[in-house]
Amino acid sequence: MSNSIVQKTIGFFNSQQASPLTVTGHFSGNTTAGNLLVAICTALTAQPGAGVTPTIAAPSTPGFTWTLAAQSTNPNAELFFGNYYESSEAIYIMENAPSMSPSAITTLQVSAPITGSGFIQAGFALLEVSGLSPSAVIDQIVVQIGSSGTPSAGNLVVTGVNDWVLVAAYGAPSITGIYINPGFTQLSDGTFMGVVEHILDAPAGLYSAGFEGTTSDPWIVIGISFFGVPPPPFSCAPVGPNGVVVGDLSLYIGPATALYETPVPTTAIAVSESYSQGRSAIILDFNDSEGLYARDLGVVFTWPISSGTILDLCQPSIIPMDDDVYQRMSFHFLMKSLGLTGWGHIRELNLAYSSTTPLTLLLTFDQWPSITLTIPSSSGNEIKQKIVLPPNKFKLVEGFLSSSSPFLLWTSDSELKLGEWGRTEGYRVLKAFS
Repeated sequence: MSNSIVQKTIGFFNSQQASPLTVTGHFSGNTTAGNLLVAICTALTAQPGAGVTPTIAAPSTPGFTWTLAAQSTNPNAELFFGNYYESSEAIYIMENAPSMSPSAITTLQVSAPITGSGFIQAGFALLEVSGLSPSAVIDQIVVQIGSSGTPSAGNLVVTGVNDWVLVAAYGAPSITGIYINPGFTQLSDGTFMGVVEHILDAPAGLYSAGFEGTTSDPWIVIGISFFGVPPPPFSCAPVGPNGVVVGDLSLYIGPATALYETPVPTTAIAVSESYSQGRSAIILDFNDSEGLYARDLGVVFTWPISSGTILDLCQPSIIPMDDDVYQRMSFHFLMKSLGLTGWGHIRELNLAYSSTTPLTLLLTFDQWPSITLTIPSSSGNEIKQKIVLPPNKFKLVEGFLSSSSPFLLWTSDSELKLGEWGRTEGYRVLKAFS
């Protein structure tokens, strides 16, 4: 859902040589229930001899409650025509606000310890914005003050997929000579409200919460990003419990293993996205960084042609594992001599495995009857089991290990004891399964 400025009313202003000062104003039309209401409030004081700081109280609207989003004061007093000027700025919001009519009067009060010919000047603007989150609407806030130069609060990090970015600058006795940043749209023109700029539907990334040009006056900059309502999944995103949708790119990513027979569930994927130099980098983290244990990995990407998304690079991070460890129903080593010269026999095996059901070992010999042995289940534990074989004699041997349930076999840690016929030395220990 796109966000938009439904209405803005700028021009509520007052000035007097007494404290407190009040300013009143109202929306020009009925607001829509559920929208975000914003009050951008500014104030300055002018006082001979020394500066005094204006204090902005929360706006008051009967039947409604305003909440402070961000505020700042600038104690850098500027001497101008015999008076020392100081300034304050505050932004108040009303989340998921009920409808407000033009007859609802909003009152802003500003106070300061002015004396003599000193005076207070204050004003505020009212904005109604649609398409924003109805609760916990603030994404990020940055605030900065300065005594002169280019007003900026630094970089504003947007983490949402379609934020509203608002940046407001104010100074005393004025803030002239500055202009909005490229990519922003101006909301006010540098009069008593200062300079206000914004971006609608801003995707995740870094945004400069500042302006162009320079000013000789002290300044305040407040930058706030507000979460938009995330757009619904796009039409070509598969509906189901697997894969992830990257909303700001209208991109569906569906990783799968076992030649696409086993999709990775959404609950097993954590997504992080960063944006730099016009490109989005997306990282999928599987199973809280435990990864996927699989023989293969495939990935399905889908996105609407109209979205403008272009896939640049897909690079999985792979850690090789012994293939023989993989959950299997059987393991087969082919007919071989095991390095014998002539006849030999196997005395015993040491198998490293994990199983939940018994294993069946079938040994087939070229010149000896086959031997079938039952190896007990390890109850899911990793064990190394000694298996003594009955008498056998062969020149070639073949083995087949199977079970009714998947099991793990560590071939590199499994051995057999082999003796050649007519030998004079002891048995040789071979890792004949790897």
